[in-house]
Amino acid sequence: WGFLGFGAIPLWFHQKYPKSHMQNSDGYFTKLYDYHNPDFLASTRKWFQAVYDQVLKPNLGTDSPVVFLQLDNETNFMWQSIYNHDYGPGAITRYKKFLQNEYGSLENLNIHHRRQYQNWNEVKAPVTPAINTIEDRDWYQFNDRSMYEYLQKVRQMWQDIGIKEPQVLFTLAESYNAVENGILPNFKMRAEPDSTGLMTLNLYPKTYELGELLNFPFKADLDAKSMVQANKQYIGDQEWLLSPEVQTGWWRGIQVTPAARQQTYLTIIGHGVKALFVYYFSEGQNWGFDW
Repeated sequence: WGFLGFGAIPLWFHQKYPKSHMQNSDGYFTKLYDYHNPDFLASTRKWFQAVYDQVLKPNLGTDSPVVFLQLDNETNFMWQSIYNHDYGPGAITRYKKFLQNEYGSLENLNIHHRRQYQNWNEVKAPVTPAINTIEDRDWYQFNDRSMYEYLQKVRQMWQDIGIKEPQVLFTLAESYNAVENGILPNFKMRAEPDSTGLMTLNLYPKTYELGELLNFPFKADLDAKSMVQANKQYIGDQEWLLSPEVQTGWWRGIQVTPAARQQTYLTIIGHGVKALFVYYFSEGQNWGFDW
């Protein structure tokens, strides 16, 4: 997951571009990288080109092994509260543009936010929840759209390189778990195949290192049914659901029993999952920095 526990970003990039990180409301840089940082995007573009030239190019097309191209994995600010998201200068500038598009004028913004801003430079993002619910809603929607726009940029990179549908199917990978004041993936924004990709589903009904069975035994059922219905609602005839990650083992020394696994696999297939990847076979915390 990278030396900072996020996105496999290499150490050299962190050292060369220390200001590419998000910043919290106190101005300190966080572990997360700014999805819209130009250096981050430029290096991502170079990486994609190398992957295409050295790996993908000869393996694309009819009767070739690569049929899916996942744009990103669980783009969700690492399940953090939206009040621990990016308050850096770039993010705040984008937030003000978002508000200008939403409200048109500063006067209209003041009415809805119950503020008395004299100019747009005074506008601030909320840092504490439940003080001003209208501001909270706008901050939530801005962060949601920020992820959506990042995924659009990633897809466009691949298309600029020369990879297009139906040569591959562009997919997303989402996990419907969130901390307090976190963001669950927006069904509507994640269901635009021509803009981002096919919304898929990562399933982890066991999310706490307690007990031998599952912490949320019916969560996988609910997530699968919700996703199938969302695809019908926002895409139309799209009833095909892929699960890139279905939990087998996770925690160090804690067994997910065969009965619990069987329940997960059978119920999600029964509720509309057409294809799944078992993730992963080995028990234990084998994704840590010391694996």
